[in-house]
Amino acid sequence: MGSVAGALQHCYRERETPNAVPERTPQNQHGKAKTTDEAMGRLRELLPAKRRKDAVLAVEYVMTASPEWWEKASKAQQQEFFNQSSKWLASKYGAQNVFVATIHRDETSPHLSAFVVPLTKDGRLSAKEFIGNRAQMTADQTSFAKAVQHLGLERGVEGSKARHTSISEYYQRVGSHTPKTPDIDVPEPSLGDRLKPAEYGQKVANSVLAQIGPEWNAIKAKAQELESVKKRIPDLESTARKAQKQAKAAQERAAHLADLAELFSPAEIAAARSRKAERDKAEAAQKQLAERAAQKQQRIEALPGLRAKTAGAAHTFVNHALAAIERAGGDPTKVEWPKVEGAAAREAISQHGQSPQSGFSMIGKHVAQPKAVGRELKRAGWVQTDKKAHEAWARFTLQKPTASALLHYMCAYMVDQNALVVSQAVLAKRLGVSTRTVATAIADLAANQWIQIVRLGKGKECAYVVNDRVAWDKPRDKLNLSLFSANVVADAEDQHELEGPPLKRIPVLFPGEQQLPTGPGEDPPSQPALDGLEPDLPHIDRETGEIHELEARGQKRLLD
Repeated sequence: MGSVAGALQHCYRERETPNAVPERTPQNQHGKAKTTDEAMGRLRELLPAKRRKDAVLAVEYVMTASPEWWEKASKAQQQEFFNQSSKWLASKYGAQNVFVATIHRDETSPHLSAFVVPLTKDGRLSAKEFIGNRAQMTADQTSFAKAVQHLGLERGVEGSKARHTSISEYYQRVGSHTPKTPDIDVPEPSLGDRLKPAEYGQKVANSVLAQIGPEWNAIKAKAQELESVKKRIPDLESTARKAQKQAKAAQERAAHLADLAELFSPAEIAAARSRKAERDKAEAAQKQLAERAAQKQQRIEALPGLRAKTAGAAHTFVNHALAAIERAGGDPTKVEWPKVEGAAAREAISQHGQSPQSGFSMIGKHVAQPKAVGRELKRAGWVQTDKKAHEAWARFTLQKPTASALLHYMCAYMVDQNALVVSQAVLAKRLGVSTRTVATAIADLAANQWIQIVRLGKGKECAYVVNDRVAWDKPRDKLNLSLFSANVVADAEDQHELEGPPLKRIPVLFPGEQQLPTGPGEDPPSQPALDGLEPDLPHIDRETGEIHELEARGQKRLLD
């Protein structure tokens, strides 16, 4: 775990990174997880409870291209490179097992740094199964090259034995020009040199070697580079021959298919293609079902370990899930998971004060049956919120923690409305504080413009409104009224009775319907006529006010 955490700290620039430009670090984009702590949390959730001590927990991938390509590529091409890189990793390891995907733009060349858990379909950790040997890695490099070749990128020489040379060494050997051959300056012999010719000869040799040294080193470096290129020629020729064989085989296959195509009509070819598409679709569906089954089994096996790791809504769900499996005799396939998820969500929201969004989101991470939470859980995805509003709320929390907790509770029960009707006594009971503390917290919220208090009478019953103040209007009775929607929270202990006889029904008109004037009612002309029904009922002329009596049988008695 320590080595993974160290690599993640480098990835998130939470430790000194000499090869990064600090001014460009804010341009980095972090996907999946935003910090080392969050990434380590995601890793722990993915790891199986039972694993070997020497198992590889995570594999880091760095996916990039040459500096020359980045200089020429457009922003759209660069983003497409990162998109294809992410898709390639997801297809190899499964999108759920990629727990970090960061785009670094603060180094020499942009690149994607990704961390994956090598988790097999049957829930084992096996980096060997994914990475394998040299042949598997070569195949991975080739398949990735195919995924990005439409961006003008080409694969390196396959099977090359070339070794990495540092940039500084390469430019020192090749980038510098060969110095001009210097004029040799031979020192004149002194009187002492004439008396010791052997020592004088050594002095001349040292002087000459010092003067031709730079030229000699440059020639030697170029000779070494030439030798390196010569050694790569067989690799290049081998790759070229292999490419030629593949091209020839493809041409022969295309010609063979063309000959076969002449034996069938266009309708038969279309039917064959349709059958193949259906088979591919069925295989893809079968693969998806297998992946879901493996993911389901993995999550079920992780439930006992999650009981000690989770909190809040997730912990509530784990308890419900384990109890349901026990009631089913230990057979998870007999558990009705949607009911388990719904019961856990209701408990998390009603008894533990979790908001519906956070409750469904946390349950969705640990649900034993993927995509089985229902329509309500579709609202638990990522949303973009106002960062300044979060920062302001955080500052207010530091200043007034009780008032902030009360605001959280109010918002949780507003659901889709912007207002909540609830008594201070109920708020005090739910938060476990006194009514005086609640009154002080409400005053703090109103004083800091977090809520609007709308009184509903002379007593303490109020509606609490957030985000947008209610509008006041002056209707015909000259009273200032406001009509708005709000959720109501009532305590059963405050009610005189909880059950009673059925209520009388109030007639309901649905949109587009009209009530026919049948049965006892007001006398005409106060009873309005309906367009199209005048020949059948007594009615009043809207222009003259004259009442028209009908001669039809029975109608005369209505006017007597």
